[in-house]
Amino acid sequence: MEEKYYEISSENIKKFVNNLIEQHNEVIAPKDKDGDTFYDKINNFDDADLNILLPKLSFKEYLLPKTETLFEYSISGSNINICDPLENIDVNTNANNSGKAADCGDNISQKRIIFGSRPCDAGAGPIMEKVFNWDYKDEFFNERFKNLYIISIACDKPDNYCFCTEVQLSPESSFGSDILLKKGGSGYYAKVITEKGMELINSNSENSSLFKEISKDKFPADKDWKATFDIKKTQSFLDKNFTSNYFQEKFLSCIGCGVCTYTCPTCHCFDIQDEGTNEKGKRIRNWDSCQFGIFTLHTSGHNPRVTQGDRYRQRLMHKFKIYNEKFNKYLCVGCGRCSRNCPEDIDLKEITAELSLMESSNKPAE
Repeated sequence: MEEKYYEISSENIKKFVNNLIEQHNEVIAPKDKDGDTFYDKINNFDDADLNILLPKLSFKEYLLPKTETLFEYSISGSNINICDPLENIDVNTNANNSGKAADCGDNISQKRIIFGSRPCDAGAGPIMEKVFNWDYKDEFFNERFKNLYIISIACDKPDNYCFCTEVQLSPESSFGSDILLKKGGSGYYAKVITEKGMELINSNSENSSLFKEISKDKFPADKDWKATFDIKKTQSFLDKNFTSNYFQEKFLSCIGCGVCTYTCPTCHCFDIQDEGTNEKGKRIRNWDSCQFGIFTLHTSGHNPRVTQGDRYRQRLMHKFKIYNEKFNKYLCVGCGRCSRNCPEDIDLKEITAELSLMESSNKPAE
């Protein structure tokens, strides 16, 4: 759709969000929980913590849950009953015994509205979408993504860990958002990017009356955000130096805890397990991490990524080389969470900048 532009006061933004909640939507926003901020359901606009730069975790779990039931089964005599969250129907081997299934797993078709995300988090959705659709189409992810509405707020002051500008985004990017808000005037300017965004504004007459349409030239222009290093140089270094000792020496301090992957908005590794008995059970998908030694361990005992240096090299390769070569995007939105949350203070921005500088200076890797 053609983008539309609006003004809305701070008081009307509050009314808008509260109206969405009153319309029985599940609204997710940054929310203080015991001194840390996470994305969580809010029951009122005032529950949202919009003063922090980023919540501790992204909202990835609303697209790819930490633990997700793919199906459940039960066996009674000759009857095998399968509960499929995608269909929510009972598929029964006995043709005379069919009907509605008991609920299983989460309601993946539930409409959810993310309010107050940053452009980096909003940009992660379309990046993950490519992974879950390039050969096999993952309907669990797609159904959740289809029903997720994202209202993001542009950043004023990124911190020292942020590097979204280096990875094809910016603190004011609208990529992945349905509505992008910018602070200004008596409240906010709103850019509506998608039909889903218009659906929220037009969800009732009161909501639409809260927004005053303006021309595009009255919407604040983006600042001149400049990249501090060339990520293409980082990619070029990775392309040439797979066997370099740099990775083994640089990441000796990495303890393989996986916090970088779990807090990352775009990391998507998972494992699938079957749990149950002869009578009933379920198949579940759980978050996993390429930073775990067991992740690539073969049944034979051989591990192609035997050291933590090997595993962190794979993380860099996937994010800044392999994914880009396939999809022309980076598997990183530059949010800096992996660095902020790392117990060993491994800073991804510093690392990618260092690799870019080494490539630019033609410094040979050892």
